[in-house]
Amino acid sequence: MKLALIIDDYLPYSTRVGAKMMHDLAREFVHQGHQVTIITPHFDRDKPLFVQDHFDGVTVWRFYSGTIKGVGKVTR
Repeated sequence: MKLALIIDDYLPYSTRVGAKMMHDLAREFVHQGHQVTIITPHFDRDKPLFVQDHFDGVTVWRFYSGTIKGVGKVTR
């Protein structure tokens, strides 16, 4: 089965518990034979708008996004 998991923080750039738990979930799905893609933003203006990489057997799609943390709802 192909699965897409969407989260606002993901490893290795985040050390938050939610990022770690989502990674553990994705790795378990991969271990069970599923194809997992994580969709998450990145905030580095020097990188392309879309970056695809792999982390511990999980495909990660990172797209450029403006600031989403620590700003008001209108800005977000």
